[in-house]
Amino acid sequence: MMWALCNDTYHWFALNIPMSLVGGDFEGDLDIIVSMPSGPPGTPQPAEDTGFRYRVFEVKSASVGADGVAKSLKAGKTRKIVKQLQKLEQFGCPNIFLFEIHVLQAGYSDKRSSMSPEILAALQQRYDALKNANYGYLLGAHEAIVGEDEDYTAVWHTPRNLLVPKATPPSSPFLELAEKINRFRNMVTATPKTGRSLPIIGYCQACKELIPMYVNDGPVCPGCSRFVL
Repeated sequence: MMWALCNDTYHWFALNIPMSLVGGDFEGDLDIIVSMPSGPPGTPQPAEDTGFRYRVFEVKSASVGADGVAKSLKAGKTRKIVKQLQKLEQFGCPNIFLFEIHVLQAGYSDKRSSMSPEILAALQQRYDALKNANYGYLLGAHEAIVGEDEDYTAVWHTPRNLLVPKATPPSSPFLELAEKINRFRNMVTATPKTGRSLPIIGYCQACKELIPMYVNDGPVCPGCSRFVL
């Protein structure tokens, strides 16, 4: 799934990071932030360049039954979603995407070869609204496996990049937040754990601090062992 969000060499991934971490009046979280080098290794960068590019994703999910009926996907939610993306833009986030995930009930692919008219209508409305506002639109889906635990076992379908956002530079206070995460990432990777891949950066609401999350450990806080996602 990471390649769909980045499709490039990444520097770090961060999940559910509160905007209030750098002070100010903004409330809410940034669902996914991806940091990428601004160019290939060794590429000279302009003096004013931060050295990184960023993508920010607002994540929404919709449950879809095996009969193709969406239980929580309504075209009427589009206006509210656009307002949430506008808030990210006001925070200084660059390259903003809506990442919509359809949670498919087991057996969906066996019973259907196309999306229902209801789903297509909602997608069309989202597409038109986001295109006019210059936001990106990534559509993903994962489908439960028949006979397996639907909460933990699923097949991810290849995501579709429906819209690419207008390229925009980061600004404050997002830049301060990204720099804070970057410092934390460098601190964690300065003493790498043997056999561990680069951690995803998360935030523990109980400890009130950034935390590293490793794939083998699951999304838990290493300090208090609480589930954080």
